[in-house]
Amino acid sequence: AGSRTIEPGCGATDTGRLLVALHILDQATNGAYQVKQQVARWDIAGTINNGQLSDIKSSSRIDSPCFNYAHYIPRAYKLWGIEAKTGFDRPLDPADAEARTAFLAHVASIGPIASEPSATEAIELGHSAHSRILADVLYTAQKERYAETGHLTCVSEAPIDRQPWFTYQGYNIDAEAGPRWPVDSSVTSSKWQTKAFAERFRMVSPKAAYLWLGEHGDDYANKLRELVVEKAATNRHGFQPGVYEASGLPPRIMDVNTNAAVLESVAYALAGRKPLSEIRL
Repeated sequence: AGSRTIEPGCGATDTGRLLVALHILDQATNGAYQVKQQVARWDIAGTINNGQLSDIKSSSRIDSPCFNYAHYIPRAYKLWGIEAKTGFDRPLDPADAEARTAFLAHVASIGPIASEPSATEAIELGHSAHSRILADVLYTAQKERYAETGHLTCVSEAPIDRQPWFTYQGYNIDAEAGPRWPVDSSVTSSKWQTKAFAERFRMVSPKAAYLWLGEHGDDYANKLRELVVEKAATNRHGFQPGVYEASGLPPRIMDVNTNAAVLESVAYALAGRKPLSEIRL
């Protein structure tokens, strides 16, 4: 694995993801692990300034972009009674095409979208109006790319087995914003920002495949599942993090994130497609 710099502090995105997991654990176990008491010890509300989510870097507080998690994270905080703004406060009525267009323009200005959290929100919390729109747009675009190119498409963030060790793979709603299907590195360097890099490391994500299988369960989702089971499943340790589009091979690594997402998607399906936050033991 490559080296990474660890800084003191916390990020709003990862904090929000943790808060969702802790809420699900607390609900499912009827408070058996005293999760509420633990969360109450953290001054998470103190990281919010006039509704703006913040990241803490060493001793400094900076506005958190949250990128494609910008609507998921405030919902995560709200599970614990903490209010934060999404940056788009206009009501999203399914019949209001103008509001939908404005929302998509707002999201496009933030950056690419991916299967997480577009489909994750359905699995964990049930869709909001925001995530429903984004999930539909992304899933439709993935299916269209498959029809046009013959390449099954299923984008997510994922580790890879060589430098720069991690990629963020998504879909640009705005075709003028950059590559339609970007593969971005976690390291800012021109050598990782080329078409050749993107083509080499673009992959189908097993965790995203299972998220879509849970969220949609249609023929395309089953094609994704069949591919990752054939190419990325191991006999003992679950799934490798992807299947490279160019080579048809998986990265030669394992990660917890991929397999955790697969397991929560399976739990969602076994519970009759009830959001995990509503499951009680």
